[in-house]
Amino acid sequence: VHQVALGARHCAFLTNQGQVFTYGNNQFGQLGVGTFEKALKEPKLVDGLPGWYDICAVACGARHTAAVSLDGVVYCWGDSTDGQCGSGEVGKYATPQRITVSDSLSPRCPHTADSYVKVEQVSCGHYHTTAVSEHGEIWVWG
Repeated sequence: VHQVALGARHCAFLTNQGQVFTYGNNQFGQLGVGTFEKALKEPKLVDGLPGWYDICAVACGARHTAAVSLDGVVYCWGDSTDGQCGSGEVGKYATPQRITVSDSLSPRCPHTADSYVKVEQVSCGHYHTTAVSEHGEIWVWG
């Protein structure tokens, strides 16, 4: 195991091979396994991440999870009641949503765009997500 992240009632861990596994409460889809199944007692591989082996960082908020791929793309899933998944929509997501962080935004927040900033780190608070670019720039949403 390369990294462990803890949410309010769920856990995510990143393997040395770049895979993300989750378990625990899944009421809001925070496990990223394609369902809103109440809970998983055993770790399960997250569905819908690029190649399933290309993740370099993972983080958990209270009821959402975020990951960063080797090519600098942020993925978020779970509760987005306060916009913490960065999709621009309020709701909940049972699978990872690709979030593109762009230089063209003001204030800085995520969106879908053709050109994006390469993200290297991600962290989550209870109801927000923070990303740090390869140049040390910070984006926060939620």
